Amino acid sequence: MIARSCLLALALAVHASAATVGEYRAFAVQQAKEHVPPSLKNPRSAEFDDSAVKAIPLVGWGEGEGVWMRVDGVVRATNAFNAVVPSRWSAYVTEIDGSLELGILTVGENVVHVGTASKQAVLELERLARERKEQADADAQASLAKAAAAKERDRAAMRGEADRLRAELKSKQDSRAAALELRRVDAIRLQGRRDGHAAVSAMGKARGRLTDADAKKRADAAAAKAGIPQGDVAAYVSGYLSGAAMAKAGQPLTN
Repeated sequence: MIARSCLLALALAVHASAATVGEYRAFAVQQAKEHVPPSLKNPRSAEFDDSAVKAIPLVGWGEGEGVWMRVDGVVRATNAFNAVVPSRWSAYVTEIDGSLELGILTVGENVVHVGTASKQAVLELERLARERKEQADADAQASLAKAAAAKERDRAAMRGEADRLRAELKSKQDSRAAALELRRVDAIRLQGRRDGHAAVSAMGKARGRLTDADAKKRADAAAAKAGIPQGDVAAYVSGYLSGAAMAKAGQPLTN
């Protein structure tokens, strides 16, 4: 459909007209009453408000053609729901060789009738419509590309946030695992300390002659007897020697 606003883009030069504004107005109303009703949902219900008719002088677009006048009016008719609704109509009228001629007649933004004076106008309007459509298509493609780029940026941001959360969770899990491991090793070391303190305390006075080498041998043997895993032997032996030293010195066992 051809928008009526495009007609204004065709203006080039102002020419004199012999017809009066009133004649333009009357001619436009007669053309509207003839051609507007067929475009309505219920043509028979059409009622034209003559008091709302306004004539607006425009400019011509070529040599030999007179002043263009746009005449606006209102028609009321029932719609598909039988409700009375107003619609604005506009008629573009010019004077050619002493006679008033209709260019185009629109209701809202829709062209409902093309008159004898509109051949050149319609061709130009169609060209403008094609240009607008091409521009609209280009704008739509650009908008889609922009939306796709924004969507991809959002996805990248979401992936980055997910990676950050996973890394944070892993760090917490690693920290918790490290804490649990440290607690486990401390428990093994404490077991060694208790075993070492108890064994040396049981030696009585002979504990004073206990050498570091003997204590180490006793610690290794105790670890093997207790079934301490190979990876935990060092922690057990360290605790055993600590407990043995405390017992040798006559100190009570402490954690």
